[in-house]
Amino acid sequence: MRRFENELPKSVLKLIIREIDKQANEENISWTNDDAYSETITELIDDSIKKFGILDVEFEDYGFFWKLYQDNHNFEGEGDIIVPKMMVFPVNISVSVTKYTTEDWLHNVHTYDRDYVSSFIYDSEFDYYNGNYISENVYDSEMSDWEISKIGNPVSLKEGKKVRRVITESDNKELQDLLIMQKAIEERINYLSS
Repeated sequence: MRRFENELPKSVLKLIIREIDKQANEENISWTNDDAYSETITELIDDSIKKFGILDVEFEDYGFFWKLYQDNHNFEGEGDIIVPKMMVFPVNISVSVTKYTTEDWLHNVHTYDRDYVSSFIYDSEFDYYNGNYISENVYDSEMSDWEISKIGNPVSLKEGKKVRRVITESDNKELQDLLIMQKAIEERINYLSS
């Protein structure tokens, strides 16, 4: 998953906001629409961001661009913008499932001959569930309905370490000169203050 909030500079994000706004106005799509992953919104975002060379986005990324637009829908091109941050929401989903299974149960049948075991089980009031449950094998299932039962509080993702800038040879020479000057200044301050 790409993290466009860290990847794209604000100047590009501002241009993307304006492009999404232009496309949304042309297609009569309100910025208040919260169906960020609907086909209408994803097509709008695809059409808007492809102009900036962003072609391969993952499904989660549509949420970033739509939230960017929603938070900055009144952006006029000047000033600062709000850049959305990725969060993780725990979601409980309830599913109605009918399972067709084969269960295995272990029983200790007390009788006097191996040939009597079948008769003991089939001809008595035998309850299989009074044995020890061993395992089950689901060989078919039908899902009839499902729904979101709870959306928990979000957890912010921790940002990774910032990438350190690569020091060029000229920057390294300047850094070394500054460190030498810093040491000389500290020595002079110690001498004068003692």
